[in-house]
Amino acid sequence: METPHTKTPDELAVAITVSTQIPPYRSIVLQTYLGQEQSERAFNHLMDKIGRVSDRQEAFYKKKDLVLGLAHEKKLLAQLVEDYNRIDGRSQLAWVEKGKKGPHKLSQGEQQQKDTAEVNIKRYKESIAKIENEIAEYEELLNAPASAADMQSS
Repeated sequence: METPHTKTPDELAVAITVSTQIPPYRSIVLQTYLGQEQSERAFNHLMDKIGRVSDRQEAFYKKKDLVLGLAHEKKLLAQLVEDYNRIDGRSQLAWVEKGKKGPHKLSQGEQQQKDTAEVNIKRYKESIAKIENEIAEYEELLNAPASAADMQSS
């Protein structure tokens, strides 16, 4: 019977698995190996590299989701602005149809509609600005050049 080959320390490897959850339904699993006798620096370098790759993929998917959300927010804002702009026109038309005299004046309910619309428009504009900033941050990460350390180890 043949004796199985005993591995030397240089032949042994350490398995490294990094799993990342990207809400809502994505998961990334990266797996690699490094020789057991490698220096701590080599392990740290590899873990940093895997972390950057994982972060970049997370940024890719998050940016994609944010772009879709941004389009939806902009559509809702446009509808709010359109509704807001119609309040005065509808009110003036109703004023004339009712035969009211004197300068046009919004009713209390119409003024409340207008005030609420202004608050909502402001809120949506702030939300859109926040989403656009997040997208820009993710784009920066996605477009970042590879570091000199990565180029040397490749």
